[in-house]
Amino acid sequence: MEMTVVIPTCNGADTIGRQLHALSQQESRRQWEILVVDNRSTDRTVEVVRGWAGRDSKIRLISAEREQNLAYARNLAVQHTSAPFVAFVDDDDLVAPGWVSAMMSSLDLEPMVGSRFEYRLLNPPELLAGRAHVQSEELLTICDTPVVTGGGLGIHSEVWTTVGGNDESWSFSGEDLEFSLRATELGIRPTMAEDAVYHIAFRRGGRSAFRQARRAARARVELAHRFGGGSRRGRWPTPPARTWWWIATRSLPAAAGYHRELWGRRVGDEVGHTEQTVRLKLGGGIGAVDRAG
Repeated sequence: MEMTVVIPTCNGADTIGRQLHALSQQESRRQWEILVVDNRSTDRTVEVVRGWAGRDSKIRLISAEREQNLAYARNLAVQHTSAPFVAFVDDDDLVAPGWVSAMMSSLDLEPMVGSRFEYRLLNPPELLAGRAHVQSEELLTICDTPVVTGGGLGIHSEVWTTVGGNDESWSFSGEDLEFSLRATELGIRPTMAEDAVYHIAFRRGGRSAFRQARRAARARVELAHRFGGGSRRGRWPTPPARTWWWIATRSLPAAAGYHRELWGRRVGDEVGHTEQTVRLKLGGGIGAVDRAG
């Protein structure tokens, strides 16, 4: 077995079948497998995965029952494979044809690679409004350092172990970027797997957009605090007036359903940035308290 493709999932019954279908259609002469890590699902996820496993012998299913934590699920997956390469995908995204072969070819040459993200296939235009197409042309830079996100990441198993895996105290967001920055400190710099196209699906609904943006903003502040490079804006506590004016003037249209996701992202970003900045000033970091965030 040369590569294990890991799918951590929690209540992914509605979307994981699409990802498993895309993976089952991949063509490669090399040996690889699909490892689904069920992290305390309460819907039909296990039933769906077992159905696919009955049709495709490459699919394995394990349970991550200790706690609901993406970092923990990824770490457990690496412990359950002896393959020299590991790649991670999310249960609601979609790998493009040729993705598996492209990832293995890239990992033959580099220890840590990120997929090329594509956004238009799985998202309507209104969800793309105001969003940067991260990792579509080049890797994202955080704290003045190129990083890769967890979805679409490929890595040598021994590198994962050397870096120490995902930090499980980052239970809400940013654990993948924190891992990338720690890897860089050890001299392991990620590169782009140019031909490994990975289709990203954004979450829908204003509430989901708010939660995701809030968590991501908190993670950015914490990463800047731990690794340097500065946060995305100047001194706290003065927020950018232009952003809050935008939020205030678009609150009624958002309530009526117009660009609700965009409004939720902007509010979540401001709340998360301010919230984590306050916590740091009071001496509190990410920690386990964020499990309920």
